[in-house]
Amino acid sequence: MVNHAALHAHCALLAQTVCEGLTLRTARRVVPNRSATATALGWPALGLTVAIGVWWLVTSAFPLLHPAVLPPLTEVLAAFPAKSAELLGGLATTTLETVAGPSPRLSKGLLMHAPGGRPLARRA
Repeated sequence: MVNHAALHAHCALLAQTVCEGLTLRTARRVVPNRSATATALGWPALGLTVAIGVWWLVTSAFPLLHPAVLPPLTEVLAAFPAKSAELLGGLATTTLETVAGPSPRLSKGLLMHAPGGRPLARRA
């Protein structure tokens, strides 16, 4: 026998707001969750600001490290335009190696597991 009260309660629960990532989904519309968005953007920005501030303090305000270990922020920013072509070339190489490196292993893994969820090696 079907418990209609429990079924009605379950349907009502499904219709309530469900939290998914940075948005709140309701049965009628999608409402952006501004506090989650601010948190997702705020913490990385704060971390970057603190890291740059500590870098500046350690290298320029209180020279605690030798410039060969950690160059001052002003020197890095001044050298960036002169070395941008070399940096972009290194970025292209790194991106290619990151994408192409796991590709053979990924394709082998996909081929080993045929549809049905069992590895091909175990099939007789």
